[in-house]
Amino acid sequence: MKLLRSPVLILVLMLSAAVAHGGAVEHGQIRKKAQKAYTDGNWKIAYEWYGSLCLEVQNDPKLVPGDFSRAVHCLQQLSRISELDTFREKVITRHARNWRLLTEAARGYINNTHWGYMVAGKFERGHHRGGGKYVNAVQRDRVRALQLMLQAMPFAARDPVRSEAANFYLEFAGMLLQNRGYNQAWRLQYLTDLSRLPDYEPGYGYSYHTGSKGAPVDTRGNPVFHRVPESFQSALSDGERWHWLLVKASGTDPQYEARMTYMFAAFLNQQFGVQTMASYGRFFPWGRPAR
Repeated sequence: MKLLRSPVLILVLMLSAAVAHGGAVEHGQIRKKAQKAYTDGNWKIAYEWYGSLCLEVQNDPKLVPGDFSRAVHCLQQLSRISELDTFREKVITRHARNWRLLTEAARGYINNTHWGYMVAGKFERGHHRGGGKYVNAVQRDRVRALQLMLQAMPFAARDPVRSEAANFYLEFAGMLLQNRGYNQAWRLQYLTDLSRLPDYEPGYGYSYHTGSKGAPVDTRGNPVFHRVPESFQSALSDGERWHWLLVKASGTDPQYEARMTYMFAAFLNQQFGVQTMASYGRFFPWGRPAR
């Protein structure tokens, strides 16, 4: 995919050369032009500018995630969603040690358009003219997001801004809960394989049951509380990974301890609180008021 297909190319190359040789020109000047085009709704030019900030220009690592997010938005506005995966993976490769960018890319996979078409053996995300086999990438996108968060974790752990690092762990925990919390908590007993991406699947993806199925239990019938493993890698289930991340967040920044405790307590209350018996009232008629 060619990112720069306009006179913008000439100026970007000039600016890049100036930066490389210690010139006064900085990425901030390109960002101003990108923001102007973005505000004016000139999505094509804005995408080219933001794309250059993500891939071509020496940039501030903390600003790359925002540039990337706006570039993705431009593609969406241009109805060029089929180009998203290629662009995103190029940016990930370019910034493989930037945990903030990796986190933003993971968010994108979680909040993706998860459907598309297989055309000549290639996945085309979103609408496609001319037919093809309709498939979804729900599980594939989830696993890719978790892979990116795992890749980002050691770099986030060394970040001096402890509050941001702690928030990273909580966000990672939230991604693990996707479609696996509350009424689907039994899914947390499985350990998602993060070493490979699942295949694309036919149809629309999971159709989740909204009613309660009760709290999950182990093989002996005991409630599953998801113990805290010694490390993320030693976890035996996604639930254990999730609990480890919560504890890691509070250990990284003590200010997050109350938040972590509340999140875990809220999860347990949802699983084991008295309200979970409401749907079983028909089995206990003596608990109903007399008519």
